Amino acid sequence: MLTKQRAVATLPAADLMRARDFYEGTLGFSARQGDDQGVLYDTADGGVFMVFPSTGKPSGDHTQLTFEVDDLEREVQDLKQKGIRFEPVEIEGYDPHTPIVATEQMRRAWFHDTEGNLLAVTQSDR
Repeated sequence: MLTKQRAVATLPAADLMRARDFYEGTLGFSARQGDDQGVLYDTADGGVFMVFPSTGKPSGDHTQLTFEVDDLEREVQDLKQKGIRFEPVEIEGYDPHTPIVATEQMRRAWFHDTEGNLLAVTQSDR
């Protein structure tokens, strides 16, 4: 049954080495397993995502991977210091002075990886 299996997010990369440099060098992930067919990265609590070579082009207009964080402001500042540029969004709750969207349930900010995939960092306010 699929409901009892772990799911793995997969992100396409036009240039796998460039993507690896971003995920490992900029974001600080360590590859659990990797070759020219793709790279697996572990996240907290058993989460996993894969970056794989693809000739397809990501749309980049919807969130493809979200990282849950405990302190969104600190994470946004840390990522900005690493050169990450956050995306302005046209959503209710967006503060144009920061990259953060705040709703009753959570706060979130978005950025693209080197391959055009749209990633988010989010903090639940529950």
